[in-house]
Amino acid sequence: MKKVLLVVLLAFGVGLLGPMTANAYDFGDYRSVTLASKAWAALEQGDIEAVLAYTNKCMELYAEQAKKMQAKLDDYPAGDHQEIFGYWALNDVATSLFIQGEAYRKANMMDEAREVYNKLIAEYTYGQCWDVKGWFWKPAEAAKEKLAAIESGSNIDYGDYTSSTIATKAWQALSSDNLDAVLAYTGKCLELYAEKAKEMQSSLTEFPWESNDKIFEFWAL
Repeated sequence: MKKVLLVVLLAFGVGLLGPMTANAYDFGDYRSVTLASKAWAALEQGDIEAVLAYTNKCMELYAEQAKKMQAKLDDYPAGDHQEIFGYWALNDVATSLFIQGEAYRKANMMDEAREVYNKLIAEYTYGQCWDVKGWFWKPAEAAKEKLAAIESGSNIDYGDYTSSTIATKAWQALSSDNLDAVLAYTGKCLELYAEKAKEMQSSLTEFPWESNDKIFEFWAL
């Protein structure tokens, strides 16, 4: 009976450990944006193995396409959102590398973090990451800041670079009487969101009041 069971296992599971490992993570539809999104979620959960699984899969599938897109550029793509989204492989690979660097940094694996950040800066410079609140940010520029922080020993961490995250960190720094951190966080918020906030301000003639959702529409302001 045991021999029969073994034969069945071998018949249906040749290389059993391989498929089990490959199937340990759900890559969804295997699109680059899906893999990057899953990597973000894994980073938030502190699951470095999952981060590496998703980001490495993104690199495996889309790095060559991303390099071709990068080779066509001598500056960050501008224009409307659809034009920037046209560089999807470059954007998602750059984002994936930033996430991978963050996972290593948070795990205190600084040599690995440096290597990944430098790869992002050197090879996928002009990738951009879409924030669901309506703007693009630049992973390579963020990676430069992370490298500078590592070298200086600074503990300034802008998280996911959203305005709400940075503002929350500024409040926490204020509560701790950490003036340097307050200035770092508020300065970064102004650097990234001041123009958007001015745009929102110019559209108003009074305080938005209709509902909480309406007020939250003016997130940058």
